[in-house]
Amino acid sequence: MKVENDLSSASHFPQPAIRLGLTLVLGLLGTWLIPVQDSFAFVVLASHHGPALPAWLTAAFAGVILLHRVEHVKTAVRLFVFMGLILATTLVRTPPAGMYAFLDLFGLAKMGAIGLLLLIAGVSVFGSPVERTASWTWVLNLLRGLALAIASPLLLFASRPRGSRPLSPGSALSGVGFVIFLYALASPLVSLGRDHYPPAVWHFVNVDQIGLICRSFSRWAWLGCAVLFVLAPWPETPRLGGTNSLTRANRIRSLAVVGLVVTVLILLAVLELHAFFAVTLYALLLFATEWIVFALLFMVCPWFKYPRLPALGELAQNAKMGSLCTVLFLLLALIPFALWFSPAIRVLVTGKLFTTPFNLSWVGWTLDQSTIQCGFWRFTALAGMVLAYVAVARWLSDRSSRLGYWAFTAPTIALFICLLSYLTCVSYSLLVYIRTLGFTTLRVFGLVYGLGCYIFTLGFMRWALQGLNRKGGT
Repeated sequence: MKVENDLSSASHFPQPAIRLGLTLVLGLLGTWLIPVQDSFAFVVLASHHGPALPAWLTAAFAGVILLHRVEHVKTAVRLFVFMGLILATTLVRTPPAGMYAFLDLFGLAKMGAIGLLLLIAGVSVFGSPVERTASWTWVLNLLRGLALAIASPLLLFASRPRGSRPLSPGSALSGVGFVIFLYALASPLVSLGRDHYPPAVWHFVNVDQIGLICRSFSRWAWLGCAVLFVLAPWPETPRLGGTNSLTRANRIRSLAVVGLVVTVLILLAVLELHAFFAVTLYALLLFATEWIVFALLFMVCPWFKYPRLPALGELAQNAKMGSLCTVLFLLLALIPFALWFSPAIRVLVTGKLFTTPFNLSWVGWTLDQSTIQCGFWRFTALAGMVLAYVAVARWLSDRSSRLGYWAFTAPTIALFICLLSYLTCVSYSLLVYIRTLGFTTLRVFGLVYGLGCYIFTLGFMRWALQGLNRKGGT
């Protein structure tokens, strides 16, 4: 893999502990100024009028300038110009977002402009290692800046104090803070299985309220960390790199997937136009809600590495998580996902799935009901979250020892059992539907999609678990 440097200045002295402190402050400040709602998305900030958003951005920019001072980086004048433009953009008034925030075109334009200005500021002030002679240089630079923003919490965690020598009490405490920060970013998952928590849990803890607080802090801290990394260069490893050539396996896999998707969409458009529009809307909604998850998956998993597209480099062995941290990190996802998937696991284990007759309530395109179409959409959304989480855990964990091997493998297998149980319930319901009412074009496509989900999920699990040597090495 070709590794690209973010900053090569010898006078630059990175201060990861200060970056962590500023990130935590920005997360808490955002949670206090603009707490999230249940359907929170950053696009709704476009219609949030008042001083809260400009105040948060001002605090973030102040943190950037402070980082420049302590890390011995010169703050360019044009960076202040970009900061002024961004703050001015936040003052532009837009109509209310309405019920469906992802369809708010004015909000998307405003928040997209703010994000684009941030990326342009980082690229224009500090440059990028993408060759000037390359085609689409600026596009590649902006894409790399976006990847840096998305992966910034992982890069921050990788910079925590470490080494073969004993750490000082201050460094050890700082290292614990980095681990807690990583867990805090994953903490919003606790509210995923809210409907399946025992009543005793609700008696002592309001899972909804805790979930909203965790979600608020996680997203604001992630955004704050992204601003700090984009506008304050980071020269440490692991860095963002990319492959020099496209492997034959990736080329074949890409052509097969693109060809299948294009064929299905064309046939749907010709044979069942309403289904084509419904599937397109499903795909747009999935991209609007989980594009960051998919982007992170693309950067971590080697299946999706393509020339010039940014990818995370290998994490140094002494920077990886130990066995206990790995187990706790995976349990943060396993417990809520197991609760959410528990009905599917229960009907599969007891055999009730295979004795339930067909019901017309299984059919429909609404996402707030348990229909077959909705089941496939939910599986895709949840699978994206699980696969990205497992890929990140694989990148972070030290699996060279026997204990480290099982600390990663056991929770990972349990997560995939949950996913495959739900997919089995949805796919079998489709088979019952076809057995009752016969074949149609859309039902055949459903079978193909279900089979593809099985192949992809099992293949991903094989990749996640392959190469693990319990006696050492990966």
